[in-house]
Amino acid sequence: MREINGAMKSTSFFLTKVLATVAAAASLTTGSAVEAHHSFAMFDQTRTMANTAVVSRIEWTNPHAYMFFMVSGKTGTAAKMAVECGSVSLLVRKGWKVNSVRVGDTVTVTYHPFRDGRVGGMLVSIGKADGSVLRG
Repeated sequence: MREINGAMKSTSFFLTKVLATVAAAASLTTGSAVEAHHSFAMFDQTRTMANTAVVSRIEWTNPHAYMFFMVSGKTGTAAKMAVECGSVSLLVRKGWKVNSVRVGDTVTVTYHPFRDGRVGGMLVSIGKADGSVLRG
């Protein structure tokens, strides 16, 4: 027992109050971190672009998969392009397999571009040579 504001309180009462305060603080910081992670403000979702490209690298990682391509730049020279995809589990639910797209494949990449002018953006879909389309 300990005295708090003139009243005798048990140690477990004190410990419960401390743990409740810590849990409340943790839930506030965790929520804002998750919310910040899911911002799509860097992509211009009012615009959709498409490029014919050659797949140069695929990263099946979480929280987002990434695909890298070589595309023809504005001057006709090859340029690197990257697109952010959904999570691996989301892509699998949409029908993707690890070998759905392979390095060296020529595809049509449809995406929402970066707002800052970098080449690439957020994947909308991949059109394959056989006519099939994979949604991002």
